[in-house]
Amino acid sequence: MSLNNLSNRRSENGDRPGALAAIEEAVTLYRELAQAAPAVYTADLAMSLNNLSNRRSGTGDPAGALAAIEEAVTLYRELAATAPAVYTPTSRCR
Repeated sequence: MSLNNLSNRRSENGDRPGALAAIEEAVTLYRELAQAAPAVYTADLAMSLNNLSNRRSGTGDPAGALAAIEEAVTLYRELAATAPAVYTPTSRCR
């Protein structure tokens, strides 16, 4: 989570390359963790991929942004299928 926050703070301060580097590191780490313990870390990987999409878009990489968000959506759909009470929009409105 700290690398995601670091990416956000760097982006807010105009350091787009630094923001991208931090979120790329987060995605790499969460990808490894999600492979080892998917039930625990897949949601964190999906969130990091969402942020990676934002950072890539902000640095002029629309194709990379699209690839990252497509992977995030796939992961969130899988999470929603296995735990709809946690990962569907209507569950958060209760």
